[in-house]
Amino acid sequence: MTKGELGTLVREALLTEGVLSLEGSFYFLDPDALGKVVQTNYADIFQKRFSDGVDHWLARKVLA
Repeated sequence: MTKGELGTLVREALLTEGVLSLEGSFYFLDPDALGKVVQTNYADIFQKRFSDGVDHWLARKVLA
């Protein structure tokens, strides 16, 4: 998941927003939070289909 500085920033933002949680050495995804916070779902992310909601979230939380 973490590839370079951008990946680290995305992971940290997802942790802060409650989309990801860390338990031991494992990350867990909250699909409801992904939908509410980032306005997408796992299937779209997995298929690399990024909505305007994802773009806006990245611009606000990661690229700002």
